[in-house]
Amino acid sequence: MSKQPIIGGFAFAVFLLDNWFILFIQVIMNSATKIVLVVLGVVVLVGVVIVSAVVGYNMANPNNQKVSPTPTAQVSPSVTAGVTISVTPNTSPTVSTSPSPTVSITTEVTPPSGWQPIDNTSQKYIAYRPSGWYFKMFAPNMQLLGVDKNKIPDASEYAGMFTIQRLTGSSTLQAAKDNLDPGFSETTQEISGRTWTIIKGKQKLYEESGMGGAYVKLAYVNVSGKEFIAQLQSTSSGFGGQESNFDIFVKTIKFY
Repeated sequence: MSKQPIIGGFAFAVFLLDNWFILFIQVIMNSATKIVLVVLGVVVLVGVVIVSAVVGYNMANPNNQKVSPTPTAQVSPSVTAGVTISVTPNTSPTVSTSPSPTVSITTEVTPPSGWQPIDNTSQKYIAYRPSGWYFKMFAPNMQLLGVDKNKIPDASEYAGMFTIQRLTGSSTLQAAKDNLDPGFSETTQEISGRTWTIIKGKQKLYEESGMGGAYVKLAYVNVSGKEFIAQLQSTSSGFGGQESNFDIFVKTIKFY
């Protein structure tokens, strides 16, 4: 800390004191009756000395001066009624979704009155046929069951209007799809707690053998690793009016 301002302040005070003292000595010499003025002069001189000392000290120690902080104006957010502010990001993520397959849920269906059960003990299921219809199970192991309103011939490739077959080997759902013309429909249906795949289309026509070309409706299900496919086959797109009976045939199958 520099002491020069303090020394300067005292020097200034001494200078004033000296001049005031000379002045008052002259007054005393001129008039002895003005003692009061002498006292007053001394008081003034003392005050000057004190003020000078304080000024000099403050000049030497500027950090000791009290500085009142300047208040900072705070800006409160204002809300204007009726104004909506929206922010649009520069880049928006693109979300692509695939359409979900149509799923319909059907609870357990009771066979209509008069429908008769067919117990396939080898493949562990019970199917139902309309009253008066015929059925036939085919070897090996009764993997194929045929149902028809007419008697099914023993020596024939025709297994019936309604069939249900256990899929093995090259007989797969994909193979059945590959045998259809493009544009067939495919939906999923929950029946008695099991998921069935329902496919509707037309078989490819093989001109050399004359096979194919029939309209079909397929119902596929996987039961504990065993695959089954039911089929309705007809030469007409309306399935000879038997599509509703086929739906009942599928919905009333009970696996055990």
